[in-house]
Amino acid sequence: WAAPADTARVVMVPPGDSLLIESVAPFRFSVAEGKRHLFRADSMPGGKRGFFAILPPFDRERHDGRKLEVYLTAFGGDGAPAQHRRGEIMLLPPAGKADFSVSPENRRGLAAFGTNSTGGYAYIPARWGELASKYNALLAANLNMEHPVDRTVIFSRCRAWLVVNDFSQELSDATINDFRSHPDNTARWVFRIPSGQGTRATLQVDLAFAPDADAVRLTFSRPVDRELRGELSPATAAKLILRPDLEWRVNHEVTKAYAGPEQNFPKAVRPTGNGFVFSPFGQSVEFSADAAKFNVQTEWRYMVDLPFERKYGLADKTDLFSPGYFECQLAGGASMTLTAELKREGSTAVVPEFSPERLHRPHEFIDASLGHYVVKRDGRRTVIAGYPWFLDWGRDTLIALRGLVRCGFHEECAEIIRQFASFEDRGTIPNMIHGEDTGNRDTSDAPLYLIVAVRDYIDATGNSAILRERCGARPLREILESIVAHYRTGTPNGIFADPETLLVYSPAHFSWMDTAHPAATPREGYPVEIQALWYAALDFLGHRDEAERVKAAVKKLFFRPELGFCADCLHAGRSAKASAAAADDHLRPNQLFAVTFGVLTETNIRRSILDACGELLVPGAIRTLADRKVEYLLPVVRDGKLLNDPSRPYRGRYEGPEDTSRKVAYHNGTAWCWPFPAYCEALYLTGGEAVRDRARSLLESMSGLFNSGIPFQPPEVVDGDAPHEPGGCPAQAWSVSEFFRVNALLTKGV
Repeated sequence: WAAPADTARVVMVPPGDSLLIESVAPFRFSVAEGKRHLFRADSMPGGKRGFFAILPPFDRERHDGRKLEVYLTAFGGDGAPAQHRRGEIMLLPPAGKADFSVSPENRRGLAAFGTNSTGGYAYIPARWGELASKYNALLAANLNMEHPVDRTVIFSRCRAWLVVNDFSQELSDATINDFRSHPDNTARWVFRIPSGQGTRATLQVDLAFAPDADAVRLTFSRPVDRELRGELSPATAAKLILRPDLEWRVNHEVTKAYAGPEQNFPKAVRPTGNGFVFSPFGQSVEFSADAAKFNVQTEWRYMVDLPFERKYGLADKTDLFSPGYFECQLAGGASMTLTAELKREGSTAVVPEFSPERLHRPHEFIDASLGHYVVKRDGRRTVIAGYPWFLDWGRDTLIALRGLVRCGFHEECAEIIRQFASFEDRGTIPNMIHGEDTGNRDTSDAPLYLIVAVRDYIDATGNSAILRERCGARPLREILESIVAHYRTGTPNGIFADPETLLVYSPAHFSWMDTAHPAATPREGYPVEIQALWYAALDFLGHRDEAERVKAAVKKLFFRPELGFCADCLHAGRSAKASAAAADDHLRPNQLFAVTFGVLTETNIRRSILDACGELLVPGAIRTLADRKVEYLLPVVRDGKLLNDPSRPYRGRYEGPEDTSRKVAYHNGTAWCWPFPAYCEALYLTGGEAVRDRARSLLESMSGLFNSGIPFQPPEVVDGDAPHEPGGCPAQAWSVSEFFRVNALLTKGV
C-alpha cells in the first residue's frame, strides 16, 4: 500500500502473512470489520519510501475470504492538509480451502451458460425474463458447420406466467427462490410464486443445452413438497403460459423491427399444433412443447433495454418478436417441456439432465469448464477465445493450449497443434481468424506460443513423435524451425531478430497488448514477453547458444536495478538496434514471463520483480499498468485529441465508448485474469516449497470470479480500481486455462 494513493485497492493477505504499509509521509491507519475496529497504528520513519508500519498476521480462523476495511490518513507536514484514503484487505483462505461454489442468494450478474461443439451457446441472466446484453440468448447458433463464424441470436428469452384461479403472476427475479448453474450446460431456477389466499406455488425450471446440436430444452415442473408451508395444493391446477421472444441477427448487432423484421418475421412462422417453425432466412428453428397448445398471437416488444451495452457506449436497445404463446395445465408433480432446435439434416439433439450436486473444488469441474472452448474446425479442433464475443484467435488458442495440455486434453491439443501449424507461412500464423479468412497475421507472439505449446505437449505426454507428423505438406519440426529461421532473418509482416543481441523486434500492436486505432498501448520495439517466448523457443529446439545470447541481452537491457523491475519494452523503430532503444519505466506484468520461461534466473532479480509486481495484484487478476507517474511518456491520441495524461497513464475503470475510453484503459490499468496465474507461478519458481501454499492461496483468489458472472468461468478483465468489477468478455478461454495450468503445478503431490 503506497500512500497517498489516488485510488483504493484490495490488498490480499495469505494466512500467516504480515502486511507492510509504506508511505512517503507520516501516516495513521486502522483496520475495521463493519463498525468494529480491529487494529490502529501510527507509522514510524525508516521505510523504503520514508515511513512504514507493520500489520501483524490475523487469526487464521479469520482467513476465509472476508474483506476488512482499511482507513489511512497521510500527513503532509508544513501545513499541508491531511489526505484520507480507504481501502480493503482480503484475508485469503488457506491453500486448498477456497470455496468454488456459487451463492444462489447473490443473483446480481449471475448467468446460465452452455455451449456446443460448433461454438453455439446459451447465455441467460439468472434474473428470469430480463436481458442484460445483446449477447444474451437461450439459443445462439453457429450456422456454419465447418468452422466458427459469428453466432446468430435466435431465441432471446422466454417470458412466463403462472395463472391460479384467474390470478396471474409473471416469473421474475422477485419470485426466484433459488438459482443454480452448472458447467455441464445445465441450470435450474426455483420460483415461489404467489397464488392467492396466502398460498405460493413452487415452479422449477430446468435449462439444458445440447453439447452437439443447436438445441435448448426448458422443462417447467411443479415439484410436490408437502413440507413447504403455504404451498399450493398439488391437486389445484395452475395454467402455465410461455411466450418465446425471437430475433435472427448476428450477435454483435441489435434488431430494428422497422428495418424489415416487422414485415418478414410474422410471415416466417408456420404453426405445427404443439409449436411452430420459424424460418426467416431459409434455415429453420422448430419450437415444440409436450402437453401444451400453441396459440398464434403476434407481439413485438420494442426498445428492450440492454444495460451492458449502455455501459460500453454501444447501441443499447433491441426489438423482440413473439409469434404467440404456449399454454398448458400444470398440476402438482406434472411437468412440461419446451424445446427449440435448429434443424439440420441428420442431427439429433441430446441434452443433459440437471444434477443438483454443488461443486466446491477445481478438480470437480475442470473438464467441463475447459471443454466449452474446444470446438470443431474443418474436421479438426480449435479454441473459441471467449464467449459470447470471440471466435478462434491464434494467440488466444495457443496460450489456452498450455492449460489444456496440462489438464489432459491431449488428443484435442494434438489436433489443434497440427491445425495451427498448417497455417504457418514464412514464420507467421494467423492472429485473428474470421471464418475461412486467415489473412490477419499481425502477431509476434502467436508463432512462438505454438512452439511453447508443442514443448508443453511433449513434456506432458512424452510423445516427441508429434514433431515428425505432417501438418499439411510439412513435418511439424520443419514448421517450427521455419518460424525460428524467419524470425532471425525477417518475416513478411516485419518481425526480425536484432543481429547484435538476437532480441526480437515486434511491430506496433503485434503483442497481446495489441489495441490499435488508436494505438492505446504503443509497444513497437522489443517487448519483454516476446523475448521470453523467443528464448523458450530457441531453447526447446536446441539452439542453446542463441538462447544464451538472448538471455544475456534481456538481463543487460531490460532489468533496471534503480527501479527494481524490468522495462516493459525497449521502444524503437524498425531501423534501431535493441541496444539503442529507449527502455521505459512502465511497471507491467509482462516481465513475469521472463521469470516463468527461465530467462531471468538470478534469485535477487526474481524477488525484486515479484516485489514490484505485487503492486499490480487485485483479487483474481493483475493490473496491466501501475498507478504511478512515468518518465517515459505514454500518450494516447485519437483524431488529434489527447485522451489521457501521458505522465500518469493509469486508467482504473474499463467502461465507456471503445475508442475514446475503453481502449485507453484496456492495457493501461485494467486488470486481466490470464496473466495473473503467472505471478503465482513465478512466486513458486522463485521461492520453492517454502512458498507453495502462499502461491496457491493467492491463485485461489480467483474463486470469487469463478463464483460470479458465468459460474465456473472467469471473465476477460476486471476494473483496476476497487471494487474490481468484472468486465470485457464474460467467459474467456485463457483466463480459465491458465488458472488450471498453474493450479496443477501448485497442487502437484497435494
